[in-house]
Amino acid sequence: LPFSVEIPIPGLGISSTAPMLSRTVLRNVPLMMRGIILPILLVIALCHGVLGANMHIEPGTSALSEGLQRASNVFRKLFLPKPPTEQRSIKLFVASLPRTGTTSLEAALESLGYNAMHGAEYIDHAQAVLDVDEGRKSVDDLMQHLEQSGFDVAGMDLMHHYWRWAVDKDVKVILTVRDVDKWATSIQTLSGLIDILSMPPFVWFPKLRQTRNLVHDVIRVNITGGDLDGHKNPEVMKAGYRRHVEQVTSTIPPSQLLIWDVKEGWEPLCRFLGHPVPAVPFPHVNDAAALKVALGAVRWMTILWPLVAILALFPVFFCCGPLLARRKSSFKSA
Repeated sequence: LPFSVEIPIPGLGISSTAPMLSRTVLRNVPLMMRGIILPILLVIALCHGVLGANMHIEPGTSALSEGLQRASNVFRKLFLPKPPTEQRSIKLFVASLPRTGTTSLEAALESLGYNAMHGAEYIDHAQAVLDVDEGRKSVDDLMQHLEQSGFDVAGMDLMHHYWRWAVDKDVKVILTVRDVDKWATSIQTLSGLIDILSMPPFVWFPKLRQTRNLVHDVIRVNITGGDLDGHKNPEVMKAGYRRHVEQVTSTIPPSQLLIWDVKEGWEPLCRFLGHPVPAVPFPHVNDAAALKVALGAVRWMTILWPLVAILALFPVFFCCGPLLARRKSSFKSA
């Protein structure tokens, strides 16, 4: 089970409690996989720490400890069974494209008591979305799956195209928007994740393959209107953005829809949801730079993973070598 240790963070303020992974957990993971995945997660955590000053973190924690926690969460999602969760009902649907402020929105909704399906959560649930995309299950089946998994906010990023479900169920809808030119630049960064997850060592992990397929379908099929090379053309991506916004705004009744820019902060969001405005600053999360650095780091891992794997096995040879030598000499003497 995960446990906590005190980690002093030089130059970043206080000692912070960061969840780590116990030896019991690590024993359940093959040695080769441990050697490959742990350095990747550490790099991501360190990137988060370096760039953490620009990101939303919980009060009383450091950026580095928050990065360690996020990396630890990814590790658990890849290797450990999902813990039981309390069932919820879908109360809100976010019909937003990726890179439109949904990370800030997720942090804000969490402060208001919601549990949104977003970000690393897709590692566990990508296959459930793909089952609907590929016609094996219905949107109702997907929403029931999310409710049983403890979510009450659906749609964000990789499920945005099922917003018509919310219209039929009279569920409130939020559409986050941003400058289309800036969005077209930002979405190219995320598109690079598709190519990275298609290469070793990431392609060896079933959950990461599923996540890769889902990101591919959203960015290179849904947004481009089926043009598989359209993601390379900013004008095609901008047209997809405008088409999505126009479809949502022209279909959903104004009383059911909030068109919201993250720059607007708490007031319109809380008014739409019927919540009092919290007495804390709005969590403006600037994860674009961190995403770019993290993607660069894991891209290097696709090149360096054989060396990492060898280094991971080195302690085994180092420990077993003398033992084998002693056995060999004992056989000779016998």
